[in-house]
Amino acid sequence: MSEAPKAAEEAGQVASTGNHLLLALGALYSVLMGLAVVTAIQFLFGNNPEVIPTPRKVPAESYFMFFALLLTIIPFYHGTLTHIAKTHGTGGGKSFQLLLDLILVLFQGAIFSAMGFALGQVQVFIIWFIFLLGLSPIFVVLTRLLAKPKSAAKTPWKKAKDYPRKFFEKKINDQEMPPNIWTLANVLAILFLLLGVCWLPPAFVKEGGALAVLGIAAARTLADYVFARKYYFPRINASGEESPSAPAATAGPS
Repeated sequence: MSEAPKAAEEAGQVASTGNHLLLALGALYSVLMGLAVVTAIQFLFGNNPEVIPTPRKVPAESYFMFFALLLTIIPFYHGTLTHIAKTHGTGGGKSFQLLLDLILVLFQGAIFSAMGFALGQVQVFIIWFIFLLGLSPIFVVLTRLLAKPKSAAKTPWKKAKDYPRKFFEKKINDQEMPPNIWTLANVLAILFLLLGVCWLPPAFVKEGGALAVLGIAAARTLADYVFARKYYFPRINASGEESPSAPAATAGPS
C-alpha cells in the first residue's frame, strides 16, 4: 500500500475517533443537564411514582429559583455544545482542549445538580450560582490562551506584548473563540449576586432574593442571546457550511 492511501486511512480513523469522542462528550453533558432538571422537579413535585405529580407545598421563592435554573441551563447547554462543535468538529481543537472541555462539562453538571437540590435555600442557591458563573470567565481565558496558530514561526503571539490580542480576536487558527459577552455578563451577574449575599439583610434575601435571582438569570440569558446571536445561530450557506463573518474594522470585544 502506498503512503498516500495509508495516510488517508489513518486520517479517517483519527476523524472517526474524534467524532465518537464528541458524541460521547455531548451525551454526557446532556445526561448531566437532565439530571439537574429532574432533581429540581423532584424537589417541587416529589418523587413518589405511585402518586400523581402535584405541586408540593413549597414557598414561592422555590419556584422563582426553579425558573432561574431553567433560564440558566438553556444558554449554558446551548453555548457549551456550540463551543464543542465549533472547536472540535472542525478539527481545530487539540487533545488538551478536549480535556479542558470535559472538565468544564463535569463541573457544570455537578453545580447545576447542586442548584437543583438547593431550591429550598435561597442563599445556598445563590452561592452555587456564583460558582457556576465564575467558571465561564476562567474557561474563556484558558480557551483563548491555549489556542495557537498553525504557523508558529510567523505567529504574532510569540511576542509578549501581543498576547493581550488573544482576548479580543474572534478567531484564532480558524477556530472561533467563545464570545466575550459570556465573561462580561457573568461578571456583572456575580457582582449583583454578591451584593445580595453580603450586604442585604437576611430577611430581604429570603423574601425577595429568589425573585431578584430570577431577574438576574433572565437578564443574563437575554444579553447572552442578543449579543452572541451570531455565535449561537451562524448563517449557513447552500452547501451546508457556516458562512464566514465579515471582517471587523478593528479588533475588540464581541
